[in-house]
Amino acid sequence: MKLALDVLKKLNRKTIALTGDLNSDIKNHADVVIGYVDEEKEGFVTKGVTTLALFLMKLTFAILKKQGKEVDTAWFDDYCESFASIQKENFVREEAFLENFRTYCQWSICMQLDVVRLRVWQRRLH
Repeated sequence: MKLALDVLKKLNRKTIALTGDLNSDIKNHADVVIGYVDEEKEGFVTKGVTTLALFLMKLTFAILKKQGKEVDTAWFDDYCESFASIQKENFVREEAFLENFRTYCQWSICMQLDVVRLRVWQRRLH
């Protein structure tokens, strides 16, 4: 990655790096460094990739606007709002599932411990 950024800079191209660590030495190789994710919170890779794609599209629109180009992003803003709403709903469902799973695991572990205790007592009796 750093080599690619260095090559692009030698070709007089502007370089942008996305990173989760703004203190990374990648900051020495890119013209612009953007902190994209501090801590990964997405549960599945697909959601993370989708979110990154939406971010890159937003970034592209922002760059085009900065260059003075007229860009209609109303449709995209609506889509992002819809996507965010769906993600919030999914997050609530995932949290409920995980809580149920944790409860099940605790119950299951208790049952396993009871079986182990029973076997230990059985061995002691024989």
